[in-house]
Amino acid sequence: MIKKNRELNMAPKLATLLFALACFFTGAAGAQTAGDAYFSTVNQLRAEGFSGIDKALAGFEAIIKKNPDYIFAHLSAADAYLLKYEFAKTKDIEWLKKAGKHLDRAMKLQPALPEVYFKRATIRFNLDEKEAAEGDLLKAIDLLPEYADARIMYLQYLLSEGKMEKAKAFAEESVAVAPYDPSAPKLLGDVFMREKAYKEAIWLYKKVVALTPSAPFTYLAIGKAYSRLGEKDKAIGAWRKSLEQGRGDGLDEVKFLLGVLLSEKGEYNEASHLFEDFLKKFPGDISTMNNLALVYEKTGKTVKAKLMWIKIKNAGDDTRREKAERKIDAMTPMNM
Repeated sequence: MIKKNRELNMAPKLATLLFALACFFTGAAGAQTAGDAYFSTVNQLRAEGFSGIDKALAGFEAIIKKNPDYIFAHLSAADAYLLKYEFAKTKDIEWLKKAGKHLDRAMKLQPALPEVYFKRATIRFNLDEKEAAEGDLLKAIDLLPEYADARIMYLQYLLSEGKMEKAKAFAEESVAVAPYDPSAPKLLGDVFMREKAYKEAIWLYKKVVALTPSAPFTYLAIGKAYSRLGEKDKAIGAWRKSLEQGRGDGLDEVKFLLGVLLSEKGEYNEASHLFEDFLKKFPGDISTMNNLALVYEKTGKTVKAKLMWIKIKNAGDDTRREKAERKIDAMTPMNM
């Protein structure tokens, strides 16, 4: 299943559509009891989580047995089977087939519901039916052009098939659907980033920062992409911008990454401040302690360096401990 980005969200308001459909079906003759049973089962599943999935499935199946045309029970049963397949240690292909049957029924009841095609695409990809899955995704996008999850999955598919040019064209088309919404290029940029297409990720991330006055996490991602391309100066610039725009939780990683690159460039004072700030939040981080000890050595702060090596010796593994011992032995009291 596709995970939604928390910082920027372009997901369609399917909840409104589904609620309207629910009202329609619960208002039909004989459906009120089914609606009550459905919402009760959904609430119970929310409370119990994955451990209650089989109980929920039994509930949805019971509703369907009494009310075969209750679309929400079919959709939820399909979701439940997909969750079982995704998270269970032992995969059972029958769960995918059962999910598919429920979606087929839902499609007959409501043929223009994009969510049904998206879910069926998920099943078909798991069954290695790529062409059919691709058709379902394109249908979902055709029905609801701003359907973020479908667009993300389709982009992932294109990249997995090595269709880079088509993927770039599709990304540009997707951004054009909502040209003033920064979430579109952010979500799609993340897909390129995961697939190690760093230049394309940067291209999309730059569209994000052009649309929003503050995007510290996007600058974090831009810096990572530049770093992996070996463009260290540009990475440093992006990470400095990230810290300028946001100094709250979640940006501690920037301090470490920026500190590493600055120390490589010989900018030791700024690097040491960044490492020190990072250690205030994560006092036992061995990698940062190691980097800071080396920076202290470079700047002639022998006492601080020795104290840091002692901490590493006491907290590190055998390899780090041996290195720390060599460093400590090399420091004479006179130099302290």
